[in-house]
Amino acid sequence: MDSYQDLLNRIDELESIIERQNEDLELLEAAFNLSEVGFTLSDANGVVIKINQSQIRITGHQPHKTLGRSMADIQAENFNQSATMKVVNTKEPVTIEQTLPSGKSYLVYGQPYFSTDGDLKYVICNLVDNTQHNYIRQELESAKNSNKQLEKTVHQLQEIVDMQKTLIYCSKKMQGLISVCDKVAHFNSTILILGQSGAGKEVIADYIYQKSSRVGKPFIKINCAAIPETLLESELFGYEAGAFTNACTSGKKGMFEIADGGTVLLDEIGELPLHLQSKLLRVLQEGEFYHVGGTKPISTDVRIIASTNCDLENMTEQGSFRKDLYYRLSVIQITVPSLDERIEDIPPLIRHFLVRFNAKYNLHKDFTFEAIEYLKNLPYEGNIRDLQNVIERVVLLSQNNTIGVQDVELALNRDYSYYGADIAVSDNNSNISLKALVSQYEKALLKKYWDEYKSASKIAEILQTNQPTISRKLHAYGLLK
Repeated sequence: MDSYQDLLNRIDELESIIERQNEDLELLEAAFNLSEVGFTLSDANGVVIKINQSQIRITGHQPHKTLGRSMADIQAENFNQSATMKVVNTKEPVTIEQTLPSGKSYLVYGQPYFSTDGDLKYVICNLVDNTQHNYIRQELESAKNSNKQLEKTVHQLQEIVDMQKTLIYCSKKMQGLISVCDKVAHFNSTILILGQSGAGKEVIADYIYQKSSRVGKPFIKINCAAIPETLLESELFGYEAGAFTNACTSGKKGMFEIADGGTVLLDEIGELPLHLQSKLLRVLQEGEFYHVGGTKPISTDVRIIASTNCDLENMTEQGSFRKDLYYRLSVIQITVPSLDERIEDIPPLIRHFLVRFNAKYNLHKDFTFEAIEYLKNLPYEGNIRDLQNVIERVVLLSQNNTIGVQDVELALNRDYSYYGADIAVSDNNSNISLKALVSQYEKALLKKYWDEYKSASKIAEILQTNQPTISRKLHAYGLLK
């Protein structure tokens, strides 16, 4: 009798355990289906066993298109990368971003689940709607763009940082030049910077200003070749009210007056007309000048840095440049070496420009050692400016993230038929901006791949970038409705 009662008690206990387990399973099932996070459960082969309602809502895929099917087959049909199959193949956690044709995106976190003997048993994927995250990010970007004053401040600070970063060198010639700049920067002596076009004369002038005691005070840059001769005098020295027809009724201050206490850079000083050279000499010798139409001398305290690619000494012999002004300007004379005189600076300059353009165009490219050596031995008639343009062109036109010698040769060849895009650069479109040419090429390239694959994921894989970027560009170019 006692054993029978024990059996009944045991049955009651088991029924109670089963009831609690059923309640736990019911609670887990409710949590599974009511969660805002999407769930996909697959077996060790990638066959989908279970999904929840949020997975259906986020992906838009109905259960009959997913349940009981292999994610490998679904991946092949949609050309979409599968987090499940990545986990199956690697046995490691993965995170990917998926973008639907509508432009909606979501994040997928794939996790492996192993049995006690270490074999893969299940793959669990969590799906998180990325739309709200993107909306918040866009709102923050909009708020940043609307703050014009902040942008201006950031831009000014960035200019200073960029100026400091652009002094990229390792050659002994540049080390010696910078050493001289460091010595003379703290004094107020006039400096004449000589060098070929594009060698970096203005960068050296910026460096001297930043190192000088006048940093933070006005730094006025004047290109003597860019201002018409008829306007140059009034721009430099200002004018009195009514000095000439259409003159401002209140008169106007000149650059030397505005820059009082600061520094003036006279770029292309060799283009300064003779009749203005004598007035500039007076500024250097006496520290004063006259407004156009004025009779009262105006005092100014400015440091003058002049730069040119002309042979001023030869110009003095020909009579096109005043000797006394030349000697007064060249108290300290600095010659910036051309790029072919400091070839060892080319590799670090290449790296510098590569980082800049990767950031500017959201790319992740790099040069092989052989490509850098190839670029190092090319002629650069325009010096650093020429090198910068070459690097930008190669970075934009190369198809692979790793840029080899062949990629450089193709980019510099200007025959773009290799890329399969209906575009060629010639004299007929020399007035088109670089941005327009890049957009034209990019659209043609994306159209070619879209016509062939009809998959943003596949195109992203080919071009070694992410799927959201490709989807966004397809929409922007009207290739994906």
